[in-house]
Amino acid sequence: MEALDRFRGACDIRVWLCQIAKHCYYSRMRKDRRLAFTGEPLPQQAPHDPEEGIYIRETSRQVRAILQQLAEPYRGVFTLRVLGRLSFRQIGEAYGKTPNWACVTYHRARKKIQDKMEEA
Repeated sequence: MEALDRFRGACDIRVWLCQIAKHCYYSRMRKDRRLAFTGEPLPQQAPHDPEEGIYIRETSRQVRAILQQLAEPYRGVFTLRVLGRLSFRQIGEAYGKTPNWACVTYHRARKKIQDKMEEA
């Protein structure tokens, strides 16, 4: 309702509202994935099963161990993005680079972590 003044009428209002809901859902899923790396229980999804809690803690421990082995700037960019929750623009400014560089570096670091997790 807050964005009703931005409705252009290019589609049915129900379709427009469903698109907003879809994008809100996607944003929430991206945020939850970032929180999973910190080892904190996810909001509204706190593990009720002790085995699930142990699995989450063990996975976050493995990620932290792999993160310590990563070379700079991968370690720094990944840490700032996941733990510091900084935007790519802020990370790029911290390194004196562009936001695109920060984004590419973050995704390369994430891929390296995923590859090492699969090896273990």
